[in-house]
Amino acid sequence: MNEQLTQTLIQAERILKKFKILILAIIVAVAGYFIFTKITAYQYTQKLEKSNEIYISLIEKEDKAKEDELLKLNPNLYSIYLFYNKNNKEEALKVVKDDILKKIYLIGDENSEYLKDLSYLKQGYALLKENKISQANEILNNITPDSIFFAISKNLKHYQGK
Repeated sequence: MNEQLTQTLIQAERILKKFKILILAIIVAVAGYFIFTKITAYQYTQKLEKSNEIYISLIEKEDKAKEDELLKLNPNLYSIYLFYNKNNKEEALKVVKDDILKKIYLIGDENSEYLKDLSYLKQGYALLKENKISQANEILNNITPDSIFFAISKNLKHYQGK
C-alpha cells in the first residue's frame, strides 16, 4: 500500500515537472481574466454612477460644462436629458447611440406598435388611480403574455394599483 502511494506521488511529480509551465500559464491566465473582469466592472459602475450624478444635477440646474461631461461619459443618457428635459428631439437623435432608444424617440406612444403595451400600462394605471378598477382591468388585459410589461400589468390587476 505504501509503495503504491509512493509510486503515484512520483508519477504525479513527473507530470507536474513536465507540464509545470503550461499549468502555471493556465493559472496566470485564469487569474488575469478574473482580475480584468473585476476591474472593468468597477470602472463601468463608477462611470455609470458619475453620469447619473451629473444627470440629476442637470435636472436640478442646467450647466453647459456638465452637459458636455455627460455627453462624453454617457451619450445615451445625455440624449434622454435632451429629449425629455429640453424637448430637443432633433439634437437627441443626433447624439443617441442605442438603436432601441432611437426608435423610441422616433415613434409616439398612442399609435405605435412598438410601445402599445406601455401605453396600455399607462392608461390602466391612470384608471386605477381614479379607482376605476374594472375599466383598468379591461385595458390591462390587452397586454399579451409575451410582453415585457405582462408581469407589471398582472401585479397592477392583483394589487389594484396600491
